Amino acid sequence: MGIRGLWRFMTSQRTLIKKYYLHDTKLVIDANNLYYFIQLESGISDEYIGDYHVFADKVKNFFGLLRKCGISPYLVFYGLYGCRQSDPLDIQKAYKDIHAVQKITNGENEKLVPELGFETFKHIIVEIGIPFVMGDFKVQKNIAMLANEWKCPVLSKNSDFFMFYIEGGFVLLDQLDLPMKTIQNERTGKTITSLYCNFYHFKNFTKMFPGLDINMLPLLNGVNSWRDDDNQRLFANFRDNLKQAPEDFGIQIIDRKKYLKMLSLLYWLKNQSSVSEAIVNVIQFVANEERGLALEIMLDLIAYYSESEPLFNMKNYFETGQLEFSANATDRLNVDGNPLPQWFLKSLKTGNVSRFCHVALNCKSLLLYNQVENLEWESSHACSRHIRQVIYSILILHDIDRLPASEQFVEEYDRNGIDIEKRVVKPIFELDNFGRLPALNDIFTVSLDIRKQVLLSALSVSTQFLETFPTELKLVAATIVYWVKNSTPDIQKLMVSCLVACILYLWAKEICEYSPQQKASMQETVMNPSSLVKLMLDCEKKDLDLVGKNLIKMCGLPSTDYKKKIDIAIVHSFSQFQSCLRYAVSLNSLLLKPFVATSPHLIYCGSFLNNIFHDSHQRTNPQGHIADAFGTDSVLRKLFITMDEAFHSLLEPCYQVKEQSK
Repeated sequence: MGIRGLWRFMTSQRTLIKKYYLHDTKLVIDANNLYYFIQLESGISDEYIGDYHVFADKVKNFFGLLRKCGISPYLVFYGLYGCRQSDPLDIQKAYKDIHAVQKITNGENEKLVPELGFETFKHIIVEIGIPFVMGDFKVQKNIAMLANEWKCPVLSKNSDFFMFYIEGGFVLLDQLDLPMKTIQNERTGKTITSLYCNFYHFKNFTKMFPGLDINMLPLLNGVNSWRDDDNQRLFANFRDNLKQAPEDFGIQIIDRKKYLKMLSLLYWLKNQSSVSEAIVNVIQFVANEERGLALEIMLDLIAYYSESEPLFNMKNYFETGQLEFSANATDRLNVDGNPLPQWFLKSLKTGNVSRFCHVALNCKSLLLYNQVENLEWESSHACSRHIRQVIYSILILHDIDRLPASEQFVEEYDRNGIDIEKRVVKPIFELDNFGRLPALNDIFTVSLDIRKQVLLSALSVSTQFLETFPTELKLVAATIVYWVKNSTPDIQKLMVSCLVACILYLWAKEICEYSPQQKASMQETVMNPSSLVKLMLDCEKKDLDLVGKNLIKMCGLPSTDYKKKIDIAIVHSFSQFQSCLRYAVSLNSLLLKPFVATSPHLIYCGSFLNNIFHDSHQRTNPQGHIADAFGTDSVLRKLFITMDEAFHSLLEPCYQVKEQSK
């Protein structure tokens, strides 16, 4: 939730934050917090938004360090029940992202979370065996409870964790010194590998503020939250009339004058005998006509931190792999009183179904986040709208008998120019070449073939076309076809060739980085002759090395003049592809994954695509030039040509008539 000024105050006090060597322990991690931290604060240079292989390496390196220090991580992601439709902070963030896009397209440095980053993160933690789960809506409370059961620390950058009793303490994510340290155990003399960090424990807080009950801290969120403008406006008079904290309040306070407002809030809190008394004392400073709203805000925010029965036992899930919902979970995990299928709920909690599906189902309202694109054109998410309509249909069909026709829709908040606008999106209950879609309740019982047909009908792709492609690329290939058929403006033929080259390069790079032991193990386990993994493992090492040598220069910043201002038409088209892939993956997950879902770090690299397009665009034979990078007579060259020609023979009528960048 976040309390204004609390993080800055707490981390500035040396008596509260101690140095600590972290090693040989369980560690419960605020997973969403970690994802954004690695994506935005780890120094990834991503001017073309979507160098997912770089991000994947950062994620692997982070967890590799934890393992070397004997740290066992357990990730808890944000869950959902109930929802805040069109949350003001989300809308505010969307406008901030639009401003970031403006700067990026003008050649300025700016940070923006790429469309497929979360999907990449999830794939990588599955690949390297990091246990995770989707928590309740009150995820911070879930995390604190789990850490206390194990008596281990929590890792996050969220100020909420200053408000909980966490026996094992709170490790500050942004102050974690990632290079490993070697120390010597004073008692045993053994050498220990550890991470040096800043560490908070609630006992330090109670020593600094004797008599202040830490259980009262959530009240601060009611009167000093970042949550929305209503909070800041309604409680401004209360904050302005706070009694100044005396000089002797707080032991060894650093920069007392700088943090006088926070100290005054804490002093006020110390003098409240109960939550109810505190609420009464706040409400009297609010205008009569707005006291109802003020009370609602305070109670909602305080309730966020209150004790409640979790939907399931996380400790048991992590230790046994068994997920059993609590007695009243079904009542809480429903939509307008209509229970959801158990398979769907368990798939959500274990991360096998996209959280997007639950938001759409439960809220009927969602925000589509901005990508780097041409802000004068229609949003890149318009291209993928049909896929989302199919998803909405499957979700809404579970409740179709209870919903009047006027309520059979989902509200999407998406970019229109430089504004965010609401669009009512109607579901599509029937598909050409398939008929009526199955309802959510039916998905678990319908056959694999039917689930494949649903997805291919949604993307307008035939089974015969996909026979050309390796198992791991069938969903990607279907998405490319859908993208080309539905993009506005039309896609250039060369862009598809560049995407094929990008995919094969990223796979070759991945296989080259496997150890001999990994390759030997995979050779024994991968028996499917149409598997791209098997094909790559059977390639001669010299052919894989040649691809890497020829194409690695296409990654990262280009050296030519087009680096200074990105070709926004090309980037916009590839952003459309990223949106299409995201929602095709979501539909695939909702259909219980009838096709292999390949990690985006093996599909897409924004800088590679930009560079290879411009490198090839002016050449007499662009496709031939790209093919040459795969050697003269290698398996990879033949695969590139086969896949490239398969796309072009099907999609030729859909390409731009004139081969030029707009």
